[in-house]
Amino acid sequence: MKLGVDTPTGMDARGYAIELKGIITKSIQRLSLHLNAGYEFLTSTGRGERDGRYHLALGASYPLGAPKFTRLTLVGDVFAEQSGRRGEAPVVGTEVGLRYQLTPRVVWDVGIGTEFAGPAHRSDLFLTTGFSLGF
Repeated sequence: MKLGVDTPTGMDARGYAIELKGIITKSIQRLSLHLNAGYEFLTSTGRGERDGRYHLALGASYPLGAPKFTRLTLVGDVFAEQSGRRGEAPVVGTEVGLRYQLTPRVVWDVGIGTEFAGPAHRSDLFLTTGFSLGF
C-alpha cells in the first residue's frame, strides 16, 4: 500500500490531492509482474473536472545479465488513467525503460512511452528520467 499527498505549490495552484495505491508483485524465476491500482482524491476542482480519478498499470521487469550481473533491469508497462475532465475518454498508453543501479543506494531510471488512446490532447511521445536515492 502507498499513501501520497500532493500540496499546491505553483502559480494558481489550489487544493490538495490524496492518493491511495495498492501495489502487487509476483515473481516467476527472474521475471517480475506488477499490478498498481490507485485512486486520487482531489479537494479542489473546477467546473467539469472530476473530484477523483483512478490509475491502473500492468507491467513487467526483467534483470538483464542475470544471474551474474543484476544492475540493469528492463521494465515495461501498459497503463490507463481516468481523464481529469468529465465526459473525456480515459488515457491509455505504454512505456518501456531501463533501471540501472549506480551504487547500492542510487538508481538511475530512463524511459520512453506513448499514449495511444484517450483525449485528443494526449502525448504522442514522452521521455522520462530520474534518480532514486535509498536512505
